[in-house]
Amino acid sequence: MRHMAWTTRQRRAGRLGYCALALALTSVARMPAALSAEVANEPASSAANADWPLERVALHDGRVYRGLLRSETRQMLDFLQVERPAGAPMYVVGLRLRRSEIASVQRLEPSRHETLQERLEQFFRHARIEAEDLAAVQLRRLAGKKPPVFEFRDADFLLTSTADDLTTRQAVVRLRQYFAGFAQLLPQISTGTPVHIYLHATADEQRRHLADLQLPLDRTAVYLADRREIIAAADIRQLAAELTATRAEHEQIIRQYETLVAGLPERLREESRRLREQGASSSELRQLNLLTRRQLEDEVDRVRRTINDYERRNAAVFDEAAATLLATLAHEALHAWLDARFSTPRHELPRWLHEGLAQVFEASWFEAGQLRIDAPDPRRLALLQADLNGDEPLALAELLAADGPSWLRAHDDRDAAQRQYLYAWGVAWYLAVERGDCTADRLDALAAALAVDAPAAEAFARLSSMPLGEFEPRWREAMLALKPPVIANPVPLRTVPR
Repeated sequence: MRHMAWTTRQRRAGRLGYCALALALTSVARMPAALSAEVANEPASSAANADWPLERVALHDGRVYRGLLRSETRQMLDFLQVERPAGAPMYVVGLRLRRSEIASVQRLEPSRHETLQERLEQFFRHARIEAEDLAAVQLRRLAGKKPPVFEFRDADFLLTSTADDLTTRQAVVRLRQYFAGFAQLLPQISTGTPVHIYLHATADEQRRHLADLQLPLDRTAVYLADRREIIAAADIRQLAAELTATRAEHEQIIRQYETLVAGLPERLREESRRLREQGASSSELRQLNLLTRRQLEDEVDRVRRTINDYERRNAAVFDEAAATLLATLAHEALHAWLDARFSTPRHELPRWLHEGLAQVFEASWFEAGQLRIDAPDPRRLALLQADLNGDEPLALAELLAADGPSWLRAHDDRDAAQRQYLYAWGVAWYLAVERGDCTADRLDALAAALAVDAPAAEAFARLSSMPLGEFEPRWREAMLALKPPVIANPVPLRTVPR
């Protein structure tokens, strides 16, 4: 996250009509230099907006807004700008636009307008529900711990966190949703003993924990099957602090402009008296007052829009870091969930299926408070389809054979490891989501076959209910036929497997 540089903005009055404006604006001496460079052009609407019907307002100065026309009068339009940028959360900005500055308006037909209105109502409702969920989390603060240590206990997990209050609450809410998703996709699998999740506020704190256990220190998160523990680092405290500081600076700017607007009538009266003494006519004074008021209102609107843009960008940095953390927790928690049922050396699932299912949940997203795993991750899908269309796609027999030490050895070759994870995700998603094959009975049958050293292809047939030679072409055809979904805020794709 970057802090903005500050500079002095000076307005020069070249004609009588600008004198009062100069007087008004010189009281605001500090504002972001970077802001003034970027407010002229409204950001282009993202391709991610393509699946939403949107109305369009174009201004005479070239700016274009896309969103929902809420209401209108002869003088003003009340408009909600809607942006769903790829890789960042959706955002909505309320705008009041004067008729005089509008070049054209493109309205939707009534049914599509109503669809858009319903979607936005759901968006706002979800924001309220999520805030209520966060507030409802009952954290226990451990006595005598500095910095604070929070604890939360659920039927599926125990969370011990040194992260800040908000991050800890977000982790709790998402973990509960993830575990509910595990139960939905993998029914009738008992979770056994709750997994203990340690969420450290910084990477240094996590490394000290790993060093105490004599474990490698270069892991974002690690799941210890023998201890039923997950050790992860939030490492976003500094981001949160910077975000708070930047917001405080923005609030100060807004307060300065609000003070300026509130004092404008008195300033105009004083300036009118001075100019009247210099011989200005009543008509000139009315034009001056109108021009000054409009230009100041434009300046305030411009600064508000720009601050909103910076707030969104800063929040997107924080949200991406938080999303990566939560996706990592989902990945490791899925391993713990499966190990609760399949945890002995003679009764365990193959590594490709473990990692494939973990990626299914890692790549999931939330919509209106619900975990979505029903659509494939668009980036993984694109990479897999490109590989399947290549000259030498990976044979599934090779994927199934890569288990235990052979799976880990592939990590010496980064490209080979990434390919291995990609195919594991594709097969796991197709089996679990598209076909619903990952039932408790079929997973048991797979583990039982592997326990008696059955060939990998033969054991796989217990899960898929068909020979590998029949399954593979069906799977390839199905994956190549899939269309990538449009996701406004996909979880960042980690290209280096753990």
